[in-house]
Amino acid sequence: SVSSSSPSPLQYLRDIVTTKQEERQIVVGILVFDQVEVLDFCGPFEVLSVCRLGGDDDENVTKSPFSVRLVASTKEPITTIGGMNVIPHMTMEEIMASSSSS
Repeated sequence: SVSSSSPSPLQYLRDIVTTKQEERQIVVGILVFDQVEVLDFCGPFEVLSVCRLGGDDDENVTKSPFSVRLVASTKEPITTIGGMNVIPHMTMEEIMASSSSS
């Protein structure tokens, strides 16, 4: 059971969002590879990239607390099962290096 003094996951995310939000975004890497199913990476990408924190009024709504990146072994285009070509943002090596320097 969660104690009443523990912040909810939503409150936790609200608490880490600051005025310098670009520096505080959580980097989420989604692995893509040749013959990947489009929905396996596009669905999570869409949900995380459009996620917003804030209240009911536009004034308190933030940009997404997540910086979503497509990750592959190289930055060369990959081809999905349906033939869509996708260009990854980062390599696995780059995302590992960026996470260890944080």
